[in-house]
Amino acid sequence: MEVWRTRFESVEEMQTVLDEYLVYYNTRRPHNDRCMNGRTPAQTCKIGLPENQ
Repeated sequence: MEVWRTRFESVEEMQTVLDEYLVYYNTRRPHNDRCMNGRTPAQTCKIGLPENQ
C-alpha cells in the first residue's frame, strides 16, 4: 500500500486508509527485530518479550 502517493478526497477517507494500515502493521506484518523473532507487535505485547534480552 502506498499511502504517500494516494490523493484523498476527505480527511475521513485518509483516516480510514491509515487505520487499515495500522491494523496491518501491528497484527499481520511480522517484524525482523531481534526481540520480535518474526512475531507481530500485537503477538509480542500479548506474549511478552523474552526475559534475557
